[in-house]
Amino acid sequence: MVRRSPEEGRWRVKGVRGDEGVTARFRAYDEDRDLWLYFELEERGWPARQVEISGEDGRPVTAASLVEVIRLRDHAGLAAMRAYERRYGVLGDAPVNGWRAWPRAAEVTAEDFERTWAEARRVLGGPPDPPARRPDGGAAGGR
Repeated sequence: MVRRSPEEGRWRVKGVRGDEGVTARFRAYDEDRDLWLYFELEERGWPARQVEISGEDGRPVTAASLVEVIRLRDHAGLAAMRAYERRYGVLGDAPVNGWRAWPRAAEVTAEDFERTWAEARRVLGGPPDPPARRPDGGAAGGR
């Protein structure tokens, strides 16, 4: 969840890694842009992580994370944010509502999302986030 810290005047992010605070993981097809969209949503419906894959050649074009975007905005400046967006694409900037009615929309498992995320980050030239933790302390997806 994203919350504003009054004493700091900054946003902080809670509960968008692992299953804590995640309300949905799904994919849908954007016919206009010929893209497969994968979203992991935080509890208010904002994208926590987003992957976009070209329908034409299957190449990832976006793999952006809310945690990373907030961290860069608060601590690194505009040049770092622009470099991030050139490398990983732009994270959706509004809550995702009504996704079940989108073309070819379907829920995906945490393991499928993690696999898609890791591959997109590898292709786009960056390491994936550390694996999400299961409630029992083990890594998600058996890692």
